[in-house]
Amino acid sequence: MNNTKAIEVISKTGMLNYLECLVNTQLKKIALYPVFPITAAPNWSNKIEFVMVNPAPLAKLLESALN
Repeated sequence: MNNTKAIEVISKTGMLNYLECLVNTQLKKIALYPVFPITAAPNWSNKIEFVMVNPAPLAKLLESALN
């Protein structure tokens, strides 16, 4: 196996391990709504969503996966 192929396999394996740890950790989905400037009423049609990852359990899972 040449170096390029070895590096490719290692990077794919590392990414799969990271994604597996990410799936097994706590995730929180947050939705934010902008407000209209004058009335300060929420604009329900323009939702902004993002996902927050709790880093402490993820770090523990990654440490156990690497050891």
